[in-house]
Amino acid sequence: MKTRIIIIFLLTYCSVFVSAQTLRKNGFLFPDFRKGEILFKNGGMNQALLNYNTIDQQMFFVQDGKALIIGQPDMIRSIMIDSLKFVPIKGDMFYQVIMTESSPIYVCRRSTLVSQGKNTAYGGKSGTTAITNVSGIYTSGMSTDLSVGNEMDAKADDQYFIWRNDEYINVSTRKQIERAFRKYKSDIEAYIQEHNPDLERDRDIVDLLKFCINKAELVK
Repeated sequence: MKTRIIIIFLLTYCSVFVSAQTLRKNGFLFPDFRKGEILFKNGGMNQALLNYNTIDQQMFFVQDGKALIIGQPDMIRSIMIDSLKFVPIKGDMFYQVIMTESSPIYVCRRSTLVSQGKNTAYGGKSGTTAITNVSGIYTSGMSTDLSVGNEMDAKADDQYFIWRNDEYINVSTRKQIERAFRKYKSDIEAYIQEHNPDLERDRDIVDLLKFCINKAELVK
């Protein structure tokens, strides 16, 4: 029984980081559309196949075999995809929420385009695209067909935030973390000395932020 609990914990813990790969095919957080739940502020709930576009930072859903952008995100409380939770922030943008023992970490999953090919000619654009068209990269709510020979990847460029004094504080770099938790700079330096985290790696920066948040909570 104990072994089973440990395995479940490890699977849940690791699933928080599965979408933090360096390159994201087609600009999407997940390699395919996945079953998820949309929870509304009025208490309603819908299930749909979902995926998050990290280039335009918009949530897409499947309807009649087409990928469409979710509208009116101000009516949404949260979205669950697998075990990952997303909340609307502003406009069409969503942040992933990673819970700690006290306050959450917010992650802006975003990407920039990186060309792998030499050709520059693109195919036509349309407002929607069939789900089977996995060679498209979404930009500005439109899909670009890259089947003409110019393959593109989206390089992860995620940003990490904490909520403090009614605003999101960017804590994506060591300097930003030390500024946000300046009272605990010596503790942060000791943690980095012991664990040698790679702050380009999703799990490492989240673990460091959890350490800082828990440290601040303990001395309140």
